[in-house]
Amino acid sequence: MRTDPPFVQEKYIEAARRVALVTRDHVDEIERGQKIPDELVTMANDAELFRLYAKQAVGGPELDPFTTYRVMEELARADGSMAWVAMLSTTQTYLTAWLPDDVVREMRAVPGDLRLAGSSRPLGTANVVPGGYRFSGRWDFGSGIEHSTWVMAMCKVLDGDHAGTMRAMFVRPTDVEIIRVWDVMGMRGSGSNDFVAADVFVPSRFTSSFGGELPGAPLLYHPRLMRIVAQAPTAAINIGLGLGLLDAFSELAKGASTTSSSTVLRERRNVQAAFAEATAIVESTRAFVLDSMAESWTIMVDGHADPTDAIARTRLGFVHAARQMMRVGELLFTAAGTSGAFRSVGLERRVRDLHIARLFKAYDDSIAEGAGRILLGLAPQGEGW
Repeated sequence: MRTDPPFVQEKYIEAARRVALVTRDHVDEIERGQKIPDELVTMANDAELFRLYAKQAVGGPELDPFTTYRVMEELARADGSMAWVAMLSTTQTYLTAWLPDDVVREMRAVPGDLRLAGSSRPLGTANVVPGGYRFSGRWDFGSGIEHSTWVMAMCKVLDGDHAGTMRAMFVRPTDVEIIRVWDVMGMRGSGSNDFVAADVFVPSRFTSSFGGELPGAPLLYHPRLMRIVAQAPTAAINIGLGLGLLDAFSELAKGASTTSSSTVLRERRNVQAAFAEATAIVESTRAFVLDSMAESWTIMVDGHADPTDAIARTRLGFVHAARQMMRVGELLFTAAGTSGAFRSVGLERRVRDLHIARLFKAYDDSIAEGAGRILLGLAPQGEGW
């Protein structure tokens, strides 16, 4: 089985490790402040970790999904919120590929500086006006919006040639009002607040109905791979959290005991068994995700075989990762006993983060059902297959 990505760009993975190292010193601040500290934003931004999918034509890295996966995995191993914000900005930036290159260059404003937040949920409405659109609405889950440089808002167009279609509006953060509602159990530092637009004008060239084929574009932007490219970083976050759980538990087990026994955790057979099972789950799940991604990518590169089954396995792998990392959290948190309940250990934070990540739309049970349908030889239903 191919468990290694077919190619990765190590400099971005090394940059992610450097950011992760500093992030570990800020996890309490991230939790309390419910956003990523400016120091980390600057460090990650300088390493281009907020725009990994931006096109090379506009000065972006245009990274493959395998390197991007590794970046998010490293960040999540340290802190889920840091990874979540980088993931959301990267995947929102991916959508700028469907904008004219000169528009994206203008959006950068400061060379190399492009951080996006927003929502792909069509919770707003837009009307055609001379030169563009006016739109209004309220969107939720605007992760990282407080330090974004642009905001994407998905709207339903009410009139004109595009009436009834969904269109993305790209505006400045100053064009929307941030409503601070994000006070939740996990991913607390993602700052996934609501935002409101009230009759905001946006020029037509700053809007897009992304998802169509881009003639001459790299494989990264092919419509058949769109969901895999966009969702691979979220799977990486789940598995990164799983790896972080293994790290935290291993450190705890070296010296901790419980009220029921003075024997340190790592010397207990039941703890050894739990840790072994958790390790096997993380590593086998990771292998499934990366192997299925490589299969989908290779088939698309070759251009001969139908990629539908491979895409189904890949998307199933993403759902499986979310489910299995929850199992890892349960195993290790239970095995740690009362010693693992302390915030300083880092187990409970990662378990909380996994509970929130599991709710992401890419992990809905319907995705697993759709994949199962295809793998049983039936025709796909719905989009993204």
